[in-house]
Amino acid sequence: MFNLHVSIFQFLVLFCQVGLQQIVRKIRGPPARTEEDVRDKVVVITGANSGLGKCTALEMSKRGAVVVMTCRNLTKGIEARNEIRKISGSHKIELVEMDLSDMHSVRKCASQISSKYRIIDILINNAGIAIHSPTRQLTPEGNELHFATNYLGHFMFTNLLLDNIKKSKAGRIVNVSSSALVLANFSINDLSMDHRGMGIGNLAPYSNSKFANALFTKELGERLAGSNVTTFTLCPGLVNTYLSQAYYSDDGLQNRLVQGVLSLVGLSVEDGADGILYCALAKGISHTSGQMYRFGRVLTSVSFILTDSLAKELWKESEKLVRIK
Repeated sequence: MFNLHVSIFQFLVLFCQVGLQQIVRKIRGPPARTEEDVRDKVVVITGANSGLGKCTALEMSKRGAVVVMTCRNLTKGIEARNEIRKISGSHKIELVEMDLSDMHSVRKCASQISSKYRIIDILINNAGIAIHSPTRQLTPEGNELHFATNYLGHFMFTNLLLDNIKKSKAGRIVNVSSSALVLANFSINDLSMDHRGMGIGNLAPYSNSKFANALFTKELGERLAGSNVTTFTLCPGLVNTYLSQAYYSDDGLQNRLVQGVLSLVGLSVEDGADGILYCALAKGISHTSGQMYRFGRVLTSVSFILTDSLAKELWKESEKLVRIK
C-alpha cells in the first residue's frame, strides 16, 4: 500500500521544482541525442489525434516511420491524420478507433493492429484524461475512469501487442506518466478509490493513474530484462496542452497559480513531445529500461516510492481486472 497525504505546500513545491527545471530546459534547449533510424518501422501511438500524441505522430511521420494512430474520436482522428499527411508528406499513416476506458474496445483495436502488423517496433502509450471533478467517476466495468483510461487500458493494450513487439530487432515501449505521481493516494486494495479521497485539487485519481504507469513500466522492464525490448516512462513536464488548460480552468487560488506557472514556464507541445521522442528514439539508453525520465535524464527522486513489491502486486491485480491470464 502507498498512501501519501499531500498538503498544499507539497503541491506547490512540486510545481516550483518542475517549473525551475523547465526554465533551465528552455535555456539549454532539448537534450542532445543520437537517434535510431525509424524509416519504415512501425510505430503505434495512443491518443494521437491531439496534443503530445499528435505532435509525436507528426515527428515520427517526418522521420519516415509507419505510424498507427489510435484515438477515441474518429472524426478528430481523421482531421489529425490528414493534417499530419499534409505537413510530413507521408501517407504511411493509419487510424484505428480505441476507447481505452472500455476493455472490449482495447481488445478489438489490439486485434486489428496485431493482425495487420506482424512486427511492431515502437509502442507509445500516450493517451490520457484529466477530469477536474470532486466526485469519483467509474467506467461501466466498475473501474475508476482515470485508472482505466490512463493505465489499465494501456496495460491490456501492451500485453496484447507484446508478441508483435518482441519480433522487432529492438522494440521499445514508452509510457507517458507525470511528476504528479508523487501526489498519489494509491492503494492496491482500493484501485477504484471506493474509500479514498480525491486529494488536493481533486488530483488523486489522475496522480494514481500516473503512479500506476510508472509501476507498470518498472515491472515490465524486469520481465523484459535480457530480451530485445526495452521500456521507459517519462514526465513530459508542464505542457500547455488542451488537457492542462481544461483541467486548471476553474477559479481558485491553486488553479490560478498553476495557470500562472504554465504561462511563464509552460513548455510548448513540441518541447513536451521531445521527451517522448527521447525515450522512443535515443540510442544508448537500453541499460535504463524500466526507469522514469524527465527532460532527457533518469528521474531518480521517485525510485523510493516505486518499489519492486508494489509493482509486482499491481501487475497481478491488473491481470485479474483485464482477464488476460
